[in-house]
Amino acid sequence: MNAFKKRLLIRLAILGGGMILLVLFIILLNVDINKRMVAIEESKALLASRDEAVSLLTHSQLDLERVENGISVLGRVLPNKDELINFPRELEGMANKYLLDIGFSFGVESAGVESRPNSISFTMTLSGAYEDITDFLEELEEHRYIILIDSAEVRRGNDGRYSFLTGGSIYTRAESNEG
Repeated sequence: MNAFKKRLLIRLAILGGGMILLVLFIILLNVDINKRMVAIEESKALLASRDEAVSLLTHSQLDLERVENGISVLGRVLPNKDELINFPRELEGMANKYLLDIGFSFGVESAGVESRPNSISFTMTLSGAYEDITDFLEELEEHRYIILIDSAEVRRGNDGRYSFLTGGSIYTRAESNEG
């Protein structure tokens, strides 16, 4: 019986040792799987952020191309400052059509910046009937030049006529430095 017990103990020890090794192997395998799963999740998050960045870059490139096209079109639409030489005469013709007296003078040229093209300031005075002044301004709104009114003042005179005083800017195309 002694030999039987001994063999039984040896087999139980081998079986117990094998079980302990198996449990250790499973624990190590579980730790390794968890580490790999974390690495995979991090890779997925990195890929998702890279995909989003590529998408944003693609869209921003399309937006940049649209902006560049818009700037190109705007450059063709805006007058060269030399083209404005007839602008006061055009305004006089419009004022005569509405029986208004007009005074107009150009002011200072301003160089453009990224968000705004070149411009030339002006001052203008109109006098006449209120309705005629508003009709004149409505026509001026539809003028082919891009005109910005910075200030406006309306006064009623003793004779019932109104005076309209204004200052503003006309946007112009940038001068080309190419010869």
